[in-house]
Amino acid sequence: MSAHLFFSNSTHSLLEKLSENLFWKDPFESPNIATPTPAMKRWVQIQLGQKRGIIANVNFLQLEKMLWKNLEALDTEHSVTFRQPATILDEQSLQLLILRILQLDPPFEAKEYLGKTTSNILNAKKLVQLSQKLAGFFREYEYSRVKEHGHLGLAHLWKKNQICFEDYLNPSVSINLRKSVQAMEKWQKQIYHQLFCEGGFRDKLGESAGQYEYTLPQYAEMVLSQKNRPEKDLGKIPRYHLFGLSQISPFHRSLIQRLADEKSLSGNHSEFFIYSLNPCAEYWEDALTPFEIRQKEYSAWRILQEKEKPNFKISSEKILAEELQFEENENPLLSQWGKPGRENIQLWCQITQYEFAENYIQPKPTSILKALQKSILHRKSVLDLAERIPQDASIQIFACPEINREVEIVHQSIAENLKADKNLMPDEIAILVPNLEKYRSVLLSTFIRYGENENGFIAINLGAFSNSEISNYALAIQTLFSLIRGRFSRN
Repeated sequence: MSAHLFFSNSTHSLLEKLSENLFWKDPFESPNIATPTPAMKRWVQIQLGQKRGIIANVNFLQLEKMLWKNLEALDTEHSVTFRQPATILDEQSLQLLILRILQLDPPFEAKEYLGKTTSNILNAKKLVQLSQKLAGFFREYEYSRVKEHGHLGLAHLWKKNQICFEDYLNPSVSINLRKSVQAMEKWQKQIYHQLFCEGGFRDKLGESAGQYEYTLPQYAEMVLSQKNRPEKDLGKIPRYHLFGLSQISPFHRSLIQRLADEKSLSGNHSEFFIYSLNPCAEYWEDALTPFEIRQKEYSAWRILQEKEKPNFKISSEKILAEELQFEENENPLLSQWGKPGRENIQLWCQITQYEFAENYIQPKPTSILKALQKSILHRKSVLDLAERIPQDASIQIFACPEINREVEIVHQSIAENLKADKNLMPDEIAILVPNLEKYRSVLLSTFIRYGENENGFIAINLGAFSNSEISNYALAIQTLFSLIRGRFSRN
C-alpha cells in the first residue's frame, strides 16, 4: 500500500514532515498538495517558503480536483478524438439536471408534491427547492454508500435501477420503517436512473454538447473498472500530499485506498502522504459520546431474550460500589466534542491499515490551557495533584447578552494580548464563530471603526468570503436581482 499517514498535535510538526517529503528532481514536475481551505493553503505556502528559502511550481489543489486529476491519468477509454475530456459534475450542475427531469417526467411522488398548488410561482419555487435538496442528497448518498464490505455502492446499483438502501438496514428494524425506506428510495432511484443510466439524460446531453459530465464517484467507478491500463514509467509514480484535511467521507477514503493499491493497479498506482492533526496520542476510537453509549447499551439490551435479561441486571448499590475506572478517567472533551475528529482519524487509519508515524509535541503545563492540552493528549480526565496549577487567563469564558458585545470583548482581548506580547503577530490569531455569515457585519463594524494610526486598530481578514460577498456594492446588486424572484403581491 503506497499510502503514508502522519499524526501530530501540531501543524508546525506536520509541516516539518511535509517539507521533508516534498522533493523533486525535474524542474518541470509539479508536486501536488491538497489543503482544506484557501487560508491553510496560504499558510503552508508562507511556511514552506520560510523553511526552504524558496518554493515554486507547486500545485495547490482541492481534494476533489486532485483525485479527479489522478483518475484522468488512468482514463484510457473516455478521452477520444471526437469528444472533449470528461469534466466534473458539481452539485449546482446536478441540480439543473434534476430540475429538468422534474419538469419533463417527474415520478408520481414528486408530481403529487409539486401539483398541490396552482400558482406557477409557487410551483417554480417548489421545483427549485426539491431539485436542490435532491442534488445534496444524491451527493451525500454517493459519498457515504460506497463499494466495500460486500456492498456494490449506490452509484453502481442505482444506475442499474437496483435497490441500495435496504442492504444497509439492520435486520431487526420494524416493518413500517423498512416500507418507509423502500418508498423513499423508489422515487429517488427513479430520478437518479433517468439521469445516469446508459443512454440516459446525462448521456444524451453529453452527446449533443460533445462533453460528458460525471460526479467524482461515477467517474471513479468508470475508470477503475477499465481493464486496459496506460503504460507508466515506474520511476515516476505520482505523489500527492494531503495536508490538514479535517473531514473526509467513506468514498474519499475508499478511493484513496484503491488508487494507492499497488496490486490492483499494477504499476499505475499513486503515492499518498497524509498529514493529519490528532489531539490525542492514545487510542481513542472508543471514546464514545454519552448518546452513543446509551444507544449501544440499548441495542445490546434489546436483542436479549426476556428470560436472559434478569441475569444481567445489577443493583444500583453494586453499580455505585464498582464504578468503572475507565469512565472516571475518560476525558469528557474527547467523548463529548471529539466525535467528528474521531471518525476522521478512523477513516485515515483504515487507508493505511492502522500503520502510521507520529510526532507529538509534549506541552509543558505552564498554564491552564497547556494542562488541558496535555490531559487530552494522554486521554486523562482528572489531573494528579502535582500537575494542577493555579487559575490563569489562558482560558477565559464570558457570558455576553448579544453578538455585538461578544465581538467587542474579542477585539479588546486581542488588543490586550498584542500589547502584552510584542512577538505575537495578528496572523497568528484566529476567531472561530458558529455562523460566519451572521457575524460578518458585526466583525467588520467592530474592527474597522479604528483608523490605521489609531490605538485599537487591528487588521482583520475574512478569508472564507469572496469579494462579491464582502463588497456592499455587490451585495446591493444581488439584492436588486433577488426582487425578480419575488411575488410582487401585497402579502
